[in-house]
Amino acid sequence: MIAAAIAVVNTSCDGTKENEGPVIDPVEKFVILTFEDADYKGGAGSYWSLLIDSPEYDGSLLYGDDPSDWNGVVEYEWTDEGNTWLRGGTFVDSGYSFSYGGAAVSNYVLEDETQADYKRQLSLWTSRPQGKGGHNDSANFCVVFTGIGLGLLPAITFADGKEHVIDHMYVANIAYTANSLLNIENEKAGDDDWFCVTATGYDLAENETGEVTIDLFVDGEIVRDWTKWDLSPLGRVSSVKFECTGSVQNAYGLATPTYFAMDDIAVRTEEE
Repeated sequence: MIAAAIAVVNTSCDGTKENEGPVIDPVEKFVILTFEDADYKGGAGSYWSLLIDSPEYDGSLLYGDDPSDWNGVVEYEWTDEGNTWLRGGTFVDSGYSFSYGGAAVSNYVLEDETQADYKRQLSLWTSRPQGKGGHNDSANFCVVFTGIGLGLLPAITFADGKEHVIDHMYVANIAYTANSLLNIENEKAGDDDWFCVTATGYDLAENETGEVTIDLFVDGEIVRDWTKWDLSPLGRVSSVKFECTGSVQNAYGLATPTYFAMDDIAVRTEEE
């Protein structure tokens, strides 16, 4: 069972249009980051789909012109300008590529997880077709790779330099992670194993505001669809960092690929 010490709240699994301002939920008063071109508010033309790398591994957007150079300078960054103002990408300040972690926009899907390895690292595990893989049958979503254990954790931050409450987002497994948990010898998870994602909030002074955790595999069951994750216990934050942890270990540490997908990130409006 996942220890309570790692989280304050542990949630168990169960064409471009004209700029019209933030995407506000009329009932809940949220602005929502959907990763859909039609919802981009930063200017004319598509934006999110331009950030989907091809191929999924060793593409020039996430790995630069020389994918073999892990320390090569890669400036992959996105901002939900004019809407939530959330920003993500790779570790642009250090120049590290996606090999070290980050948050990459995607629309790749794969139903048969046994076909997934590290070269399918941006593929959502779903039976819905490409173009319908995102939450609510949307096209795009974001894949987060939480890194290779070097002390670097990917984050989403607010580009407006303010603190806001992230109310919730939707998360799901990618095919590569599902294949490891379900099928790969010496990596398969048993009934007592677990795999989860922890989000840690930080204020403008870089003080921790709290942690929340969601299970993506627990009690012998894997999460098979988009699941709502309540992030409101983090309070007002300027950034949120993500870390994947699990019980399936090998000689090098966690055996499970440390990825998850996120979509429809809802930020509370200032009126609240």
